[in-house]
Amino acid sequence: MPYIISPRSTKLLNPLPVLHWNAPPGAASYTVELRGGEITWQQEAVTTPSLAYPGEPPLEPGVTYLLVVTDDRGRSSQDEGARGLGFSILPEVEAEKIIQQRDQIIGLELSEPARQYALAQYDASQGLIAEAIERFEQLVASGSEEAAVHQALADLYAQIGLWLLAEARYTTAIALADQQQNLEILAAGRARLGEVKLKLGKTAEASDLLTQAKNDYETLGEIERAAELNQLLE
Repeated sequence: MPYIISPRSTKLLNPLPVLHWNAPPGAASYTVELRGGEITWQQEAVTTPSLAYPGEPPLEPGVTYLLVVTDDRGRSSQDEGARGLGFSILPEVEAEKIIQQRDQIIGLELSEPARQYALAQYDASQGLIAEAIERFEQLVASGSEEAAVHQALADLYAQIGLWLLAEARYTTAIALADQQQNLEILAAGRARLGEVKLKLGKTAEASDLLTQAKNDYETLGEIERAAELNQLLE
């Protein structure tokens, strides 16, 4: 089935979002809908898994919109059954405050990767999940091998229920953390990937990861977190 990638469970500054979904096997075209408020917008016979919203009718700030995609085999993104997948455009006053804070971050004496990382973390803290993911993905595309970047990106995918994307990013984060001997990120990555594997029904892999994470936390002296994972294992 097609499932929504973006915008999904997020606030947006841009009232002209690019709509993204996965391309399930066998799908040749899609019907794309936006529902919310007084709007029911639809475009048929879309042949790519992304589409820029044309702006008519205009999206209103504060209204929750839901992107629904149905492929030519009748499979719908709503078959996912997840809740809270809508998005909204920020009101102008809130948007101005965020832009001002972004400008302050941009003005700091940081390297470009560090600046983008800080902006992504700020966007995420303000509920701009889609924009934060886009910044992190740009860092990854530029060749970033910082385990923290891949981990933060995986966390956001997990937060909005994109388990397969989270799984891939956590796997990379763990490999990088292992190479960089960063035990804190390694422990957190293994624990979170274990939880994602459980969501995906991969219980044997989840058990191995959670056991490794428990041992990592014991090494770090974080006994309470190790006990939590031990309880999950039991």
